[in-house]
Amino acid sequence: MRSKQNVTPANLLVIDIDGMPKASFDSALNKMNDDGITYIAYTTFSQGVKPDMRVRLVLPLDHEISAEEYPAAWHGFDELYFDGQIGELDPSGAKLCQHQATWSSHLDRVNLAEWWEHKAEVVSVDSLVTHAIEKIEFVKKVFTKERTNYPTSDANMVADACKQIGHFRDTRGADQPEPYWFDSLGIVGHCED
Repeated sequence: MRSKQNVTPANLLVIDIDGMPKASFDSALNKMNDDGITYIAYTTFSQGVKPDMRVRLVLPLDHEISAEEYPAAWHGFDELYFDGQIGELDPSGAKLCQHQATWSSHLDRVNLAEWWEHKAEVVSVDSLVTHAIEKIEFVKKVFTKERTNYPTSDANMVADACKQIGHFRDTRGADQPEPYWFDSLGIVGHCED
């Protein structure tokens, strides 16, 4: 069973990439190569059916890690090599008991199956955990500041980063259903302009 009670300490870190653009995937591999990280990566069953890259990345660790420590190492690696793009990584992979690491491809898509490897140094668990803890402390510090310390919000910056609000701005709300008016104005109403 895939449950916490049924796992033993791991000596591999597994990252399930679920819909990452090829350029971002290649960039992460290049960064790992430059940093001298040993890994193997292979496409998963849904590669070629769903958009973008569907890959499992497996990295040997410098020492065993428990199920309790595993999420910190996973998140530390995500921050270092994928800039915390959790939307492109399957977040269930942060749990040691949730892994699915079998190489497979549908017979109709065998020609789309790929794999990559790099032999160098193993990943330091302590450095990954330290990085995750530093990120958590930074986020805590940012979100516990007094609200008066936040910079003034700019509605155009919000609209540039959010497709829904950007579309609302660009069309001046024309032909937008009433819930979009409430959603968009509920955000930009807190902005300076």
